[in-house]
Amino acid sequence: CATKARYCVPFVAVDTVWGVATVVFKERAPVPLTRHLPDVLWLAKEFAPPSPAAPPAAVGPTASRPQPLSQHLQVQCLGRFQVLVDGVLVDARDFGRAKSRELLAILIAAAGRPVTGEELWEALWPGAEPALARNRLHVTLSGLRSVVDPAGRASETHIRRDGPRYVLDPRSSVSVDLWRFRERLAQAAAAVSQRRPEEEVVAALEAVIGLYEGDPFGREFQDGWGEAVASRGRREVLWALEHLVALQCRSGDRHAAVAALRRAEEIDPLREDLRRQLMQLLTTLGRPAESAECYRRLEETLATTLGTAPAGATIRLHEALQASL
Repeated sequence: CATKARYCVPFVAVDTVWGVATVVFKERAPVPLTRHLPDVLWLAKEFAPPSPAAPPAAVGPTASRPQPLSQHLQVQCLGRFQVLVDGVLVDARDFGRAKSRELLAILIAAAGRPVTGEELWEALWPGAEPALARNRLHVTLSGLRSVVDPAGRASETHIRRDGPRYVLDPRSSVSVDLWRFRERLAQAAAAVSQRRPEEEVVAALEAVIGLYEGDPFGREFQDGWGEAVASRGRREVLWALEHLVALQCRSGDRHAAVAALRRAEEIDPLREDLRRQLMQLLTTLGRPAESAECYRRLEETLATTLGTAPAGATIRLHEALQASL
C-alpha cells in the first residue's frame, strides 16, 4: 500500500497476516523504499501489542525429531479416487480447488510419462485462452503441491518439472493401485504370449483381475479424458477375464468360468460375445433358467441403454438353447 510518503509492512506468522505497520514520512519516501526497514521492524516489535503467535514448539523427543525428506503418497484409483499422505486420508475439500484433484488424476493416468503444460490445461480447461489457462495451471499446481508435498520443498518431492513438462515421479515414495494394475497386466500379457505353464498364466491373470475394483477414478471424471481412461481400464480387465475363461474351460473348471463371466457382465454388460458364452455354459451345466435370465438382463440393458435389441447371433443362441430343453 505504498504511496508517495507512506508504506505498509505486513507481519506474517504461520501464513497469516497478524498486523500491519504503517510508516509515514514527512517528505518523500526514501530510495530504496526499504532503507529504513530494519528500524521500522524494531520499532514495531517494541511497541506492538501482543498478538496470536505460532503454536509452541513441541517439547521432549518430538522436538528434535528430523522431518522426513519426502511424504509417502498413496493413491487408490480403481473403483474410487482417494488420496492418503503418510497414511492419513486427504479430504477432497483439502485440495482447495477441484481442478487440483483432477490435475493429480491426469498425472496419475500418464503413468510416469511427462506431460506438457499445454496438454494439462487442454484437459482441465478445454478451449481456454492460453495465457489464462497457463495462469490457472500454476495456481492449480501450487494447490496440489500443498497437499501431496506439504513440506513445500523446492525439490518437489512427488511432482517434478522438466522444462515445460510435469510428471508424478514414480521413483518417489508414491504408491498407485492403477500403476500396479498395469504392471500386473504387462506380466500377464508376457505370460500368455510366451506360453508359460498354465498355472503360471492363471495366477498372473487372477492377479490382474483381483486388483480391479472398478473404473479408474470411480468415474469421477467422466467427461473428456476421464471416460477414455475408464474405457481403457475396462478393456484391459476384460482381456484378462477372456483369457482366464478360455483356460478354465480348457481345464474343465466350468463353474469358475461362469464366475469369471459374471464378473465380466458386471464390468461391461453390453459385451454380447461374453454373454453368449455365459448363456451356453449355464445351459451346459444344467442351469437353463439362469441362462434365460442372463438373456433377459441383456435384452433389458440394451433397450434401456442403447434403445436396441440383442444381435441376431444372441437371439438365435437363446432360442436354440430354450428349444433344446
